[in-house]
Formats: sequence, structure tokens, C-alpha cells
Amino acid sequence: SRRVLAASPPHKPILVALPAQVVCGVVGAPTMDGATVCGGVAYKDSVRALRRTEAGLLNRLKSIDMDSAWLQEEMLPLLSDADGAAYPVVANLRCGAWYLPPEGFAATAHFKSTDGHYGTWEFPTGRLNLNVVQLAEERGGVVLVDSTRKGKVYPDALLRTVPLWCAVMNRVKQAAFAGADGGDEFPADALSPSELPPQLPRSEAAQIARKVTSLFVGRARGCGVDWADVTLTLPLKCVHLCRATQTRDVLRLLAACDFTAYRYLFLVSVSAHAELVPRPSFTYVQGAGDDHQSWSCGLTPQLFWEHAEELLAAAPVECEAAAARIAAAHGASAKAHGSVSTLAAAALRVEIGGLGEPYRVYVSPEGTESDIVLGEAAPSTATPEGDAGPSGPRRLLVRDTSKKDLQLAIPELVAAARELLQAPPHSLTLSCATGCGPSVAACVAVIASLSSSGWVLDFPDAPPPVSKQRLRAILAKLTTYVTAAAPSRNVMKQLNRHFITHDAGAEGAP
Repeated sequence: SRRVLAASPPHKPILVALPAQVVCGVVGAPTMDGATVCGGVAYKDSVRALRRTEAGLLNRLKSIDMDSAWLQEEMLPLLSDADGAAYPVVANLRCGAWYLPPEGFAATAHFKSTDGHYGTWEFPTGRLNLNVVQLAEERGGVVLVDSTRKGKVYPDALLRTVPLWCAVMNRVKQAAFAGADGGDEFPADALSPSELPPQLPRSEAAQIARKVTSLFVGRARGCGVDWADVTLTLPLKCVHLCRATQTRDVLRLLAACDFTAYRYLFLVSVSAHAELVPRPSFTYVQGAGDDHQSWSCGLTPQLFWEHAEELLAAAPVECEAAAARIAAAHGASAKAHGSVSTLAAAALRVEIGGLGEPYRVYVSPEGTESDIVLGEAAPSTATPEGDAGPSGPRRLLVRDTSKKDLQLAIPELVAAARELLQAPPHSLTLSCATGCGPSVAACVAVIASLSSSGWVLDFPDAPPPVSKQRLRAILAKLTTYVTAAAPSRNVMKQLNRHFITHDAGAEGAP
């Protein structure tokens, strides 16, 4: 006999305890307040409200704190070299930056998950992450931290993008590797089995291998970077680690590493599946640091760690109010600091960055010319914005509110930069709201316009020919040190339109 499910009596609502007193009931039946449930709309809204509550700010911050504790107490102590020195930790922006206080990271990188999505694998020359190569070469290994959302163990950035990037770097630098077997280890028409993680399906691994060998290696060699300046004496190799990796497995993997043959990238996914998390007093959010623009209430990783005690101890509603207050106070402070331009009389330099914390791009005198040297900040003095001194204001604020703002401003920008850099104290600050977009593109324009070739500022009288390849090479050099730099496609198109229009025949220039 068939079982018949008894239907709820008509017009008898079924009450479910949900946030914001959402009521679900039989379609077409009146609820307690006289409203009508139509087509399941109330149910969908209630589910969305429930999910928003579970993934609210406080639950995310507590999840980040829990993941950070695992990283600092259980994983990082195991990752050290033969002398006991810890390997440098690199945050994969933007998600990975939440999982340690800023001082815990030696550097940042920008490997995008979208570059590893199935069927759309990419090797962007605008994000070469050569600072990771430098760290791996100096220390023998690097720890790269990231996380992923519910349903995955590793983000695509760690599972696909980084191994793909390593395969390209290994082939570009293959001639520099010691040993006679280097050519056999990295064939030109295939990838060795050890280069891609075993978690990838064989068919996908084969497709990635074809793209690496047929397209990406050539793209890297032709992007304009002088690879002779990039030091890598041993090939890069990935080791994947996650919350499910037991201590004994980590030790076994480390024992199997041959540091005389490889430079290692330890790719750590800090997020955990719910079943691996001890029952906390909150709702654990896997990959809580992801997509922070949608939930952070203006917080940044630095602000969170500076005020972690206050934020984690607050109630849910109080937490959001505290976050908004902290972010607003920081914004006011950044604007006040933005009125200060950092100058140095001893060195000719350009600075790019946000109004609060500009990145330094040094242009140090050498004889009658000036070489661009990118590196850490040096001690400097501060001069208020608008204090013209002998050569006018030191800061140029770059705005980009329409599709042609930067393109139309380039001639004026370059003229002002020439004047400021040639006159004492030979310094200039390029700023934008974030320090990652228009100001970076403006710096590319200044370098391309004030140097005839390479990285020497010789202030030519006539505008030098500039190709797309030249612009890409300058941007690649900048992003090596300003790893958060991410000028939009529209901003870079404005640069291309300006320079290519002015010199249509320079497309093939070096």
C-alpha cells in the first residue's frame, strides 16, 4: 500500500524560529500578522537571512582567529629549515592577509584563483610575483597562506595557479639550474608528473601542460622582463598542506624534501571543513577571509589585528558598530596623514601609494643619470602638502572617475613629474585612494615618458617611443615590489591609448 503524507490543514501557518521573526507557512495561507506566503518567497528570504546571520561579521572574525591560531600554533612551527629558522610566510592577497598579524608576513603575493579556474587557466604578466622567487631563492623555501570557501580543501590559487606559475618559472630559468639533468627534467613539450598536484584529474593536468608549454612560457619570455636579473638557481616545487594534514604527515613530507635540488613553496590552506572544527560557541565560516568587501564593514586585516580583543569580545550587533567606528576613525586618520608628503633631500625618488601609506619607488642618482631602484623605505622627513618650497607641491593626487581621466591627464602629469624630479629635493609622490590603481598606472606613465629605455631616467627632450610590451615590462617590475598593485583594465587601456596613439609605429619596440 502507498503511504500518503498528511497535508497541513489549510490556513494553518507553520511557524519556524528564524532571524528577524520570519514566518513560513502554506502557500496562499495568511500568517499571524495577516500577510500571505506567496510562491515560497518568504522561505527564500528566510534562508537568505539565516545565511547572512551565520556568516556575519563576528562569526567571520572568530573563524579567522581560530584558523590563525591553528596556523601559528600547529603548522608554522613545523615549517623550518635544517638550522631551525622558520621559512618566510607570504600572504596570498587578498584573503590570505587576514590570517596573521601584518608583522607575521614577510611579503605578499597575488595569485588569483580565477587564473586557475577550469578551462580558463592564465599566466598574467602583470602579476609575475617575482618577490616570491627571490624569497625562495634566499631562504630555500616559502610558506604561502590562503584559504577557500565551503566545499573545497584548497583554493584554485593554490591547487592550480601556483603550480602552473612554478612550471613557467622553471622553464624560463631552466638554463640557470645547476646539474646536467635540468633540460631533461623540464621538457619543452610536457610537464613532469611532480609539477602538478595529484589532486588534479589527469585530463585537466594534460590541458594545463599544453597551455604552459605552448603559450605561457613564450608569453613570459616576451613580456619585457630581463630574466637574467631574476636569480633562481634551483627549480621551484610545491608542497600542499591543509587542516587535514596530520603532524606526522607534515614531518614525512618535510623529510622527503630535497633542498639541494629544489626551492620549495609550502602552500597552506588554513580553512577547515566543519567536521574538522571542534564545536565552537559560534558558527564557523570556512574561508572567512574571502571577499572581505562584502562583510568587513570597512575593516582591513591590519585594523582587525590591532583591535582584535575588542572586536572578538563584542556581541554581534556591537561588533559591527565597533568595526564601523574603527574603520571611520582610520579613514579620518588616513586623510589627515594624506596631507603629509614624505620627502628625502638625499635621494631622487618617486613614491606611489594610498594617501596613508605610499609605496616607495626609488630613483637614486648615479653619475649624470638616474637608475630606478625599487626597495624598502628609507628614513625621511615630512613636509605638508601644498608647502611648495623651491619647486612646488611634492604630491600629485591621481583621480580616475571616468573612462578618460588618466589618459587626458598624462601630458600634465608627466610635465609636473619632470619638473619635480629635476629640481631639488628631486622627489615626487603619486597617490590615489587605494594606492593600487591609478597611482600605479601614473607611475608607469612617468617612467615610460622620462626614460629613453630600460630603467634610466635621462629626461629626454622628445617623447620616447613606447610599446605595449614596454608598458607591460614596467608594470611587471613595479608589481614585483608593490604586490598589491592592481590597476584596472580600463586604466591600463588609457595608458595604451595615450602612448600607442602618440607613436603608432612603436608596437615592436623593445
